[in-house]
Amino acid sequence: MPVGEIYSFFKGLEEGKVLASRCEVCGQLYFPPQGACSKCREQKMGWVDLSGEVELLAFTQIFVRPQSFSAEQPYFVGVARCKQGVNILARIANVDDPKKIRVGMRLKLRAERTPAGVPIYLLEL
Repeated sequence: MPVGEIYSFFKGLEEGKVLASRCEVCGQLYFPPQGACSKCREQKMGWVDLSGEVELLAFTQIFVRPQSFSAEQPYFVGVARCKQGVNILARIANVDDPKKIRVGMRLKLRAERTPAGVPIYLLEL
């Protein structure tokens, strides 16, 4: 996706929204956003807010962290399904015990800023 188009995704995060792209011709939804539809090959894409309640489909705990996360404690990531039907892979915030999470539970998908001011999206209990 060209920088000019992906700008809307990051602007949405800054405004507290997690946005997906939707083909305006066939309705196919994409996350992460795409600049063109893989289904019908059209380039007429719009934006849909996915923020809100999601269902956890799978999760794992990350023990071996990439260098950029080396200061972090082991953390959790999950795959969750939005009510619009698209799946999202994201970090699960504020969880330190795997017994607190289970497949099928409801989580919240939301946007926030890191301490460095970078807009991100995450899942939380």
